Amino acid sequence: EDFKIKKYPYMSFSPNLMEYFCIIGYQDNFIPELIASLKKYKNKNIYSPTILSSINSSIDYYGMIDNELIISQVYPDNPLIIPINKNEPNIEAPSRSNVIYSFCIDNIDGKSKVIYTCFAYKFYEKYKMKNTMIDYFIPKAFCIISQYPFFCVFENICKNIHFLMTRDNNYNVPIELIVYNIVNFIPSPKNYCFQLDIFSFCMEVPKIELKQLSGYPYIDFDLKEIFNILSINFFLEVYLFTVIEQCMLFFSSNLELLNMVMYIMYILNYPCN
Repeated sequence: EDFKIKKYPYMSFSPNLMEYFCIIGYQDNFIPELIASLKKYKNKNIYSPTILSSINSSIDYYGMIDNELIISQVYPDNPLIIPINKNEPNIEAPSRSNVIYSFCIDNIDGKSKVIYTCFAYKFYEKYKMKNTMIDYFIPKAFCIISQYPFFCVFENICKNIHFLMTRDNNYNVPIELIVYNIVNFIPSPKNYCFQLDIFSFCMEVPKIELKQLSGYPYIDFDLKEIFNILSINFFLEVYLFTVIEQCMLFFSSNLELLNMVMYIMYILNYPCN
């Protein structure tokens, strides 16, 4: 025991895979008022979404949950409310999208920093209006906050939860109970690799694999895909600017792409980041 070297995952220490799960959107009883306002403001949505429900892990480090920050990062602008004609019932909802970002807070004693990553899974749900020929697609999002950047794992979990919410649940297991157990009882893979088999009770899905963490930044996605977005020369130019700490502005209408590119630059600066 005296000669063991304790291992610390890179910039993280939580025993839980995630600290917080919430649903962002509009309350059902508010949606009629929201739709009525669209006529007044020429289809412009003037109302910001809210946190509909949330689950904290049993360990809330330093009160790090800032709901206003979460909403502003997931929806920098108020999302669109999309009308659909009931005579065209086969119109599909807008495609789902993801948002990632990170934020940093001080430790209680102010001597160290804690880095959190946020993953949001954005989608639309159909809202059926009575006594009218128009229905609406209403935006909603799942959001996960964690010390660990398991973006693909989080997307997989959110997809499966969304699938369960949109089908008839014949298993007498409330979605809220599933999410509560995911948040509070899935450990982080600090000391070993393991596989999550949390949805096999209701559907055939592959197990979710979690690799053991190390003291290096963890990449839970296909890094080489960046070269399908940026040319190699341009990528190297931007990377060198980050190494010499030049100020740069990044712009993109795609929040997932925008934040992912900046995140890649950040982790590739290890250990000088």
